[in-house]
Amino acid sequence: MKNKTEEIIVSRLRIIAISALVGLLSVTCSDKEKRDLIPEKKFTAILSDIYLVNGLIIIPEVRETFAGRDTALNYYDIIENHGYSKEQMENTIKYYFSENPKKLIKIYDVVIGKLSETESLLHLSHEETTDEAENIWKDRSSYILTDASKNNKLYFDYKFQDPGFYLLEFSATVYPDDQSHNPHLTALTFHADSVGKGKANYLSVSGYIKDGHSHKYKTTLRVLKETPVVFEVYLYDYENNPDFGDPHAEIRDILITFSP
Repeated sequence: MKNKTEEIIVSRLRIIAISALVGLLSVTCSDKEKRDLIPEKKFTAILSDIYLVNGLIIIPEVRETFAGRDTALNYYDIIENHGYSKEQMENTIKYYFSENPKKLIKIYDVVIGKLSETESLLHLSHEETTDEAENIWKDRSSYILTDASKNNKLYFDYKFQDPGFYLLEFSATVYPDDQSHNPHLTALTFHADSVGKGKANYLSVSGYIKDGHSHKYKTTLRVLKETPVVFEVYLYDYENNPDFGDPHAEIRDILITFSP
């Protein structure tokens, strides 16, 4: 019996294939087209990469970067990077759908297996890293925002002196009825001896999605030798006037980890 992750993967893969095949199902491959098919292993690798790109596009920073680009162009880039053309990909999909659909199902199964294995390795790697690294975050690890509070932007500051990399990561859920305008993460640093008068270095301004689902966010800062910095973060920043109404958001699983 398939778990939820596999069902989602299968569903998205089918959408990809169906979108590429509109108008082609009633057409059979000519002998010339059959000779120009993408080999099975390469075809499987291309399908896997297309799914991974679809997954990356849902990340806010990635989506903003490619917002003005046709999604199909991303697929064409993947195909060309594997050394094949758009026409060869269309011929291959056409062949499997019209003449060998059972084989296509088996290819989907291989793709699902590869993606599930990759997902498991990523989860394992993340868990090992989290277990080994000390969490420097000393405040509460979770906050639920349902009304205007004293610290309704969730402002915090830390002083970092040891040279190395500091990673802030957390999950944010903003519900559709949240009344803030453009809720987002704001993170900045100052040199430790210039707080209040020095120039701020903004690390990131990551916008939150108001869809009621949890999304992961992270930002990294580097401290150089003998240059301690003050790290300031607004976990729930927004652009309204103070009396904007009630927020409806959750910030959870806050971590700051250090690596030299």
